Amino acid sequence: MHSHKDIIMDEIHKIREDLFKQYNNSGLGFSEWLKSTEKSLEMSLAEVGFKIIDKNGTHYLVEK
Repeated sequence: MHSHKDIIMDEIHKIREDLFKQYNNSGLGFSEWLKSTEKSLEMSLAEVGFKIIDKNGTHYLVEK
């Protein structure tokens, strides 16, 4: 049986795969693509209990 952490990491892995597929299909540069999908990414991460924080210009993924 998977632990809570394993389940969350599986979900994050799925989100990451979906995001890379979207990026590869977008034809945009990474910065432009990231800006265009930022809200969607934040919502997807929130669904599995995480959020992105910006600390001194560096972004971190933290558990809510």
